[in-house]
Amino acid sequence: MQKQNNRIKGSGFWWKFFLVATILSGLAGLLYISDEFIFKKKILTAVITLKIPVYTIPIFLILLILSILVYIKLKAREESKIKSEKDVEKLHLNLLGIVPSLPREGIEVESEKSQEPFSEIKRGEESKVKQIELANHYYPAMSISEFYRTIRTSIMFSHLDRTNSVRNIVIISANRMEGRSSIIANLAVSFAEMGEKVLVVGTDLRNPRLHQIFKVKKSPGLNRFLRGKITLKEAFRKTSIKNIYLLPSGARFQDPLALLGGLWMFNLMEEVKAGGFDYIFYDTPPMLDVADASIVSSYADCAILVISAGLSNQKEIKRVLNILEQKRARILGVILNNAMIKEKDYPSYFFR
Repeated sequence: MQKQNNRIKGSGFWWKFFLVATILSGLAGLLYISDEFIFKKKILTAVITLKIPVYTIPIFLILLILSILVYIKLKAREESKIKSEKDVEKLHLNLLGIVPSLPREGIEVESEKSQEPFSEIKRGEESKVKQIELANHYYPAMSISEFYRTIRTSIMFSHLDRTNSVRNIVIISANRMEGRSSIIANLAVSFAEMGEKVLVVGTDLRNPRLHQIFKVKKSPGLNRFLRGKITLKEAFRKTSIKNIYLLPSGARFQDPLALLGGLWMFNLMEEVKAGGFDYIFYDTPPMLDVADASIVSSYADCAILVISAGLSNQKEIKRVLNILEQKRARILGVILNNAMIKEKDYPSYFFR
């Protein structure tokens, strides 16, 4: 998340700096030329003595016009990015909830020298967070945990009116660095708190991270199960968190699509349902990068789209929705991650 914040802030700063500098230089040039050539009527003298070509005026004018056009283009692109709940509503998508952005100083690797117990960190003290990917577990009294519980409630109520229960849930995103793995880990904790038996499946066979978050061995895992080398019971393992089990990705495979698109993947989803798990969450690669997520989504009960505020734009999200529609995958809703929120916009008990 730190890299993501830096990427968003850095890109915005540099293109704005470039545009402002270009426009200011163009204006300065115009003022200088206007003073020398127009108001003092020394065009020929200036050209001879200062050796400034007459075509400098139109060059500066063209530069200024181009700068303005580029600014308008980039501004429109920036405004098309999904940044708030209102932007999600414009896409006519069900907003399951938001996850607030944690301060930069709170995104550090947990230090072994830290003497402060996790349980002592209260709501409103996000700057003390050291491990955001399991913040809901390590900091249960912090305000961010309330937001995850709200999302949990939204997921549970989203399928009460349906005959088929929602248990196999794929977490997807349009781009990289939107926080899918972090969302999955914290959602798993929220459901596990209620006594639900949760399985987290690492179907991102290209860049797996779940085994690092839950601190378990990566192999053997999904890779070997989908090739019929091991049983499902041999593939998944219990984590250190009560009621949460992990089916890690296993070693990297040269052709993940061949594995995920086979009958074994469909059988996996049916088998874990029969295995007594209440909720199964699947991590996937970015949907606009590779086809893995779309294949897994087509087998699952539904998909949840994670959008990191300020990263993906409306055009990219519409592409994702089109892909899901082609695969006849059902989208349950959207989680807006890394959102900038104001305390006045939410009940006071979120921040006590």
